[in-house]
Order: sequence, then structure tokens, then C-alpha cells
Amino acid sequence: MKHIDPYTIAIVDDEEQSIELMTELLGNFSSIPLKVVGTANNLPDAVAMIKRVKPEFVFLDIKISGKSGLNIYEYFKVPEFKIIFMTAHEPYTLDAFKKSASDCLLKPINIVELKETI
Repeated sequence: MKHIDPYTIAIVDDEEQSIELMTELLGNFSSIPLKVVGTANNLPDAVAMIKRVKPEFVFLDIKISGKSGLNIYEYFKVPEFKIIFMTAHEPYTLDAFKKSASDCLLKPINIVELKETI
């Protein structure tokens, strides 16, 4: 069955430019209905935003404001959303999968990999 309503997405990154780029990249998927429903620049704000907007997908930077985005699992033991970690540091990808991430994308984000992830 085809998903009719847009998939809801939250983007969490401490670099505003990265959030803007991800929003733009996701907006270019005309074949997949997507809607960015929230953004945050740090983990505490992200947790509050995720609880409020209940996205289906969360794109989360692994290194955010000097902390680990992997700590999201302290707040959501069994997330009801898919977590896609983003990182510029390849060694962190294994840590993401150990935490049961849905996927992990290396920065700079490759548009083909991003589309395959969704």
C-alpha cells in the first residue's frame, strides 16, 4: 500500500547550515511525500521537539554540541520513530548501528544514499 500522507521528519544538528541543507535535499524528493515537522540544534531541545511533533523519521547528528547524539536512547528506550544518524566521522557509524539505528549517513550527505534511506 502506498503511503499517501507525507512522511514526517525531524532534523537535529548543531550546525544550522546542515539543517538547511537537509531540508533542501529532502524537499527535492518529488516522488516521496515528505514534510519536515521540526528541527533542533541540541539534544535537550530535540527530545522536547520529538515528543511534541512525533515524527516518523529523525535525522540526528552523532556529534552535537560537544555531546553524543547516541544519547537519544536515554530518552527514548524503544523509539517509535526511525533514527537515521548523520556524521562526518566514519568511525562513529558502527556505534550508531550498535544502538539499533535505522541507518547512518556520512556527511556530506549523498542524495542517492539519502533517497535509499527513506
